Amino acid sequence: MRFKETEIVTAKLKAFKVIGQTSVTKPQSTREHAPDGVDKVSLIIEALKSDWITRVAGYFMNHRDTSEYSILDSESKIQDLIYLQLINHIPDLHYEDPQSKTKGSISSTRIDFSSKTLNLGIEVKHAKGKHNAKQIESEISEDIVKYGKSRKFDLIIFFIYCYNYNFPNIDQFEKGFSDKQTINGFTYKTMCIIK
Repeated sequence: MRFKETEIVTAKLKAFKVIGQTSVTKPQSTREHAPDGVDKVSLIIEALKSDWITRVAGYFMNHRDTSEYSILDSESKIQDLIYLQLINHIPDLHYEDPQSKTKGSISSTRIDFSSKTLNLGIEVKHAKGKHNAKQIESEISEDIVKYGKSRKFDLIIFFIYCYNYNFPNIDQFEKGFSDKQTINGFTYKTMCIIK
């Protein structure tokens, strides 16, 4: 079953064909071509920590300034680019796959991206000011509990993109949300990446 959001992102993929023809490094497929002994999740983390998204943003700003992606001022635009970056790494990448309600919650949750084969979840955040950064800190704390209760992921990556904003204490913030988490007896890892 395909979700409407997935269909929208897939349509945008067609509009982004030009990205694959630029000098931006194409990610290596971790499912089929990862070197023996290399952790596939590590390759994904390396990709997210790379300058790929800023290089693509620079491409749009300099060569496609009329594109909506010439200014990365919304979370949905960052989600689109993350999807493009990771689809070659994670063939079973799902966009906003709804999770079932967990015990003690009123509604179901939707993680931005997930992979069942890698037991991986990715949550994208967009920081554009001090108030927004504080809100993101609170959201991540809530997400750690919420997704821990779902018991579906070995690792959840929180990817934060800063638009016209210098995120304070980046190293400390990343370290603070990159750790093992235990929620109701279930232990999993979280990682925070800020670009």
